[in-house]
Amino acid sequence: MIYLFGWLMILFFLFVQEIARYRGKVLLIFLLIFFCTLSFIRGDVGTDTVNYEIMFYDFTSNYNWDGREPLFVVLANVLSYFSPTIEIAVRATSFVFFGLIACFVFVSNRNERFLLMSYILPAFVYQYGMNGLRLGIASALFLIAVQFFSKRGKMPAVLSALASIFFHYSMIFSVLFVVFTQRPWLKFSSVLGGFFLLVCAIGGLMVIDIYVGSKFDNYKEMQALGSTSGLSKIVPMAFIVLGVFFSNLPRVERTKVIITGTLLISGAWVVTQFSYAGLRLLDLLAFSLPLAVLATYSRLNLDFNRPLKLFMILAGLLSAAGLWRGFMLDYGVGDAPFMPYQIFNFNGI
Repeated sequence: MIYLFGWLMILFFLFVQEIARYRGKVLLIFLLIFFCTLSFIRGDVGTDTVNYEIMFYDFTSNYNWDGREPLFVVLANVLSYFSPTIEIAVRATSFVFFGLIACFVFVSNRNERFLLMSYILPAFVYQYGMNGLRLGIASALFLIAVQFFSKRGKMPAVLSALASIFFHYSMIFSVLFVVFTQRPWLKFSSVLGGFFLLVCAIGGLMVIDIYVGSKFDNYKEMQALGSTSGLSKIVPMAFIVLGVFFSNLPRVERTKVIITGTLLISGAWVVTQFSYAGLRLLDLLAFSLPLAVLATYSRLNLDFNRPLKLFMILAGLLSAAGLWRGFMLDYGVGDAPFMPYQIFNFNGI
């Protein structure tokens, strides 16, 4: 029930922000503190929590670098050094993730806060705060990179994007995707070249998936492959694409986002039919597609219109419903299921 309570708080604060025209950031910071606390005090909760504990042990036990993301290795060592146990160090990553999101909130505009509350938090707060820790921190850094691009120029954005890649290599796909949607489509050759880079990124993602699978034999797939694989990501993204179609963006900008997003979503679904990398790709798209929309609005200095906001809210609700279904289906299954939620035994430290 604690997960439902968190989602309901997000929805309530979102309506307060929109209906009461609340422009402050205190409510959002309160939400982040709540979710950060929930993530830090969790016991064996979050599918990959136990795997990360094993990983942290490896990093602090005469570890020889084997190609894993260097910034995450550094962070793991720092947290392990200052934490009484490895288990606490793993849970302390939540302070980094939510701290980065808080930095985003402090300098955010209305569009950025709306996207965060309507879609990003409902869809990713539990997954990135308690499960996909590397990808969560990498995604938060990329979120800041998109914000930097409109407020502080290219260099801070590039540095933040590079940092996200060195926390999770697959973020190179997200970076290329958003950059591609922001470039002018003046020549067919430039469009073709951009798609070639995206295809190369997809190929690289599949190689990374094979590499990670070979490193961690205990990695568990959350979904079986098949024709319905990834629908919990595809359907919300379809609503975002519909929102862009009815948005107040200029026709050329709408076309870029819709065509690129639709082609990549379709391609990722095809990949899911024979590789788990397709599900990873859908996860990346589910986060980066709305960021491409946000980047376009920021570049043009426009506000989200009502149809786009409505579709974003629906996408967030559908994402939350898909997660809840997954939590229920995996109730009590594995070493660290999301349900039932357990509190860490701090007395045992």
